[in-house]
Amino acid sequence: MFDINTLPLGEQPAIVSENGLISWSAFHTTYDTVHRKITGLLKEKHRAIVLLHDSQAEQTPDMAIYILVALSLKIPFVPLDRNLPYERIRYIFSLIGCGIHVDCYDGSCKVFDRKLSTRPDIPDETAYIIFTSGTTGDPKGVMIDRDAIAAFCRWFEADFPNLENPVFTLSASYSFDLSLMSIFPFLAKGSCLWINSQSDKLSDLQIPKPIQGREIHWVSTPSYLMLQLLSREFNDETMAGLKVFNFCGEPLEQNLVRKLKQRFPKARIFNSYGPTEATIAVSTVEITDIDAQSYRNRLPIGKRTHLLSVLEHTNEGELLISGNQVMSGYIGQQEQSHAPEGRVYASGDVVEEHAGLLYLLDRVDAQIKYRGYRIDLAEIDAILSDHPNIQFAKTIAVTRQETIVRIVSFCVIDPEHHYSENRLKTLLSKRLPHYAIPNEIRRVDALPITQRHKLDTAALLQLSAEPA
Repeated sequence: MFDINTLPLGEQPAIVSENGLISWSAFHTTYDTVHRKITGLLKEKHRAIVLLHDSQAEQTPDMAIYILVALSLKIPFVPLDRNLPYERIRYIFSLIGCGIHVDCYDGSCKVFDRKLSTRPDIPDETAYIIFTSGTTGDPKGVMIDRDAIAAFCRWFEADFPNLENPVFTLSASYSFDLSLMSIFPFLAKGSCLWINSQSDKLSDLQIPKPIQGREIHWVSTPSYLMLQLLSREFNDETMAGLKVFNFCGEPLEQNLVRKLKQRFPKARIFNSYGPTEATIAVSTVEITDIDAQSYRNRLPIGKRTHLLSVLEHTNEGELLISGNQVMSGYIGQQEQSHAPEGRVYASGDVVEEHAGLLYLLDRVDAQIKYRGYRIDLAEIDAILSDHPNIQFAKTIAVTRQETIVRIVSFCVIDPEHHYSENRLKTLLSKRLPHYAIPNEIRRVDALPITQRHKLDTAALLQLSAEPA
C-alpha cells in the first residue's frame, strides 16, 4: 500500500507547517527512529497503536510518520484527541484492551493493558479505527481495513486532477477522517503535505516559501474555507498555487462556491461525499456551473453507480454504499460486520436523483454535521435521559438557509426538581466532546406530538425560536 522505500530522499520538503519544515531526509530518519522504538515494545498480543494528539493545538507534523509506521507493521492505528472527556477516553482504551500508546507531541511510547476477560475482535486486516458518535451514548469504533484504503487511493487517483508535484493541505483534526484525505494521497504520491490547521485568520495563512510555485490541492470542510474567505487577501494573486478545492465533511453551499469562483476563477472545485464507514469519501462531483448543477437549492454529491444506489431503486430514498471501501464493522458490534464480498452500508442519508446526479436531502436518523463535526443527536438524548430527574429528552438542529446554526435540547424534567442548564451541560461535557454540547437546553412540560402520535419536530423548532 504505502512503502517507505518508494518515498523520495533528499532535502525536498515532505511536510510544511507552522512548526517548520520536515525534509524527506528527515522524514526517513524519524520513520526509522519511531519504527525501532515501537518494534521494541510490540508484542503479539498488542491490538492497536493509539496516537494521542491535541486538536486544539497545531497539528503535529509527525502524525503521518506514525501512521506509516503502524501501516508498515500491520497493526491498526487509532487517532485519539486528548481533549475528549476522561470517561470517553477510558471507554475507548477498554475496547482496544491492549496495545501501545504514543504521545505524538513528545514521541513517548508506552504499553497499556486493561487485562479484560473478554475483548472485542479486531480483524487482522484492520488498518485503522476511528471513533464516532453512537446512539447509546458511547462512541462507535469504525474499523477500516487495508483493502479499503487501497480502494480509496484508486478512487482518488481516478477522480481528481493529477497535479504536477502536488501539495496537499491538511486542516482537519486527526480524529476526523477528513485528515486522511490529505495524508493518504500524500503518502501514495510522495509529494508534500501542508498543515495549516491553526490559521484562525486568513492574514495568518500564507503559502510557505518552500512550496511557493507548486500546485496545491486544498482539502477541507466548507466551513473552514468560509473562514478563509473573510480575508480579502485570500485570492488567486496572493495564493496563486491553489489549483484544486476539494470539500467534504458537510454540505457545500451555492453561495460559498460563488464567492470562491470570484476569488479563484480558474481553480477547479469538487464536492466530495462519504461517511466514515466508507473510508473517508466515495464520490465527488466537479462544480463547473452552479446554476445548471443546482437542484432544490443543493449541489450534487455524486452519481448512481454500482457502489452508490438508492434503497428500493426509486429516485428518492436512503443512499446505500457497497464495495471494498465499506468498513469491516464496528469494534465490539460484530453483528454489524459484513463479508468482504457483500459489504453494504446504509448511510442514513436521504438522496434524490435528478438529471443523473444525486442530491443530499436529509438524514434518516438523527446524525448531523455541525461545524464540520459529525454529531449523533440521539447520543445527546441518551445521556440526558440517563439523568434520574429527566423523563424525556429530544435534541434538534436549528437551521437557517439550509445551514445548521444551533443545537437545542428539550427536556421533560421531574417538576419537583430544580432545573439548571449549566449543570446539565456539565453532565454532558463528561461524556461528550466539546463540539457536541448543545447550545441551549430547555425545560418543557411535555414533548409535543402530532395527531398521528409522532414527535412534532416542527413544534420544537418553533419553541426554539421563542424566548426561553
